[in-house]
Amino acid sequence: MPMFTRLRVWRAAHELSLDVYRVTANFPKYEIYGLSAQVRGAAASVGANIAEGQRRGTARQFIAFLRVAQGSLAETQHFVILARDLGYLNQDDYARLDGLATEVEKMLVAFQKRLREQLAAPATTPAPAPETTPQDPPEGNGALEAPTDAGEP
Repeated sequence: MPMFTRLRVWRAAHELSLDVYRVTANFPKYEIYGLSAQVRGAAASVGANIAEGQRRGTARQFIAFLRVAQGSLAETQHFVILARDLGYLNQDDYARLDGLATEVEKMLVAFQKRLREQLAAPATTPAPAPETTPQDPPEGNGALEAPTDAGEP
């Protein structure tokens, strides 16, 4: 499996996309190239931008793609509201999609914040090993802990 599939934010965005595809299957047929296509494309773009950003290689680029994902999420939310107001979504479907979108939005914001904090943190350098004398046994091996990955919300 690709690395981005391990990201909880990507999994949540993917769940939103799948749900959007399920509910839009019930939209009027005359909306197949209209609202159905618009909301499906916007929802799919959220996860796609998370995936692409993860593969870009730098935290700065990843943050930029997460911001694009936020834009696509806002577009998705707009279309979901429009579909509800046009009577294409019942209240239960709307509430579920709105809840998923809100969850993804919170995760995107938190993940960007975490990446920015990592960028702002000074690089750590190993502390020099304490001097030892023959009568003092060394403490530990002086190895640094492995750095943690960017993590995510």
